[in-house]
Amino acid sequence: MVRAAVEGLVEDGARSLTVGPLSDEAVEELATHTLGARPGKGLRDWVAGAAGNPFLLRELLWTLREQGRVRVEDGVARVTPGPLPDGFRARVARRWRHLSPAARQLTEAGPSWAGRSRCTRPPG
Repeated sequence: MVRAAVEGLVEDGARSLTVGPLSDEAVEELATHTLGARPGKGLRDWVAGAAGNPFLLRELLWTLREQGRVRVEDGVARVTPGPLPDGFRARVARRWRHLSPAARQLTEAGPSWAGRSRCTRPPG
């Protein structure tokens, strides 16, 4: 499935490049920048579910923040307990709607393809 999606994107003019998931340090930096405080243990557990995918990580953090599920105390961002926010799925779905069918197929493969070839459209 992933190989077919990559091949389809390359045939449409995309360039293939290899990228891996964000490192734990990069995940923490992105979370700190997004929330204005370093993530506490509970929040780090939540963001681990994004498997280093910066798109999913950013969408999760924004959704948690928008729904009032993040509180900052003493420079540490903590998440209130509860299920995955409903808004997260809707937010991701809105972004995916704008992708081509081949790109959507590639992203739906999820974190399992982290570290493998991915495609980007050439600029312009």
